[in-house]
Amino acid sequence: MARAFMPLSGTLDANARTTGFWMLFGSAHIDGQPFVWSPSPWSSWSHPDVPDVLDGTFTHLPLHLR
Repeated sequence: MARAFMPLSGTLDANARTTGFWMLFGSAHIDGQPFVWSPSPWSSWSHPDVPDVLDGTFTHLPLHLR
């Protein structure tokens, strides 16, 4: 289903009243463990504004793009 959204572009309007889909914010699990930047082979790579571990909950995202 996400493929239908791939050609879209714009800025997500966080104040839109129309919601589109639920998204889980979190790390991919590798061998049953969440991905963590610091011990990974990519620890030297820059990852601005991304924490060492992404751990979140389902969020209902707005649908409206500007």
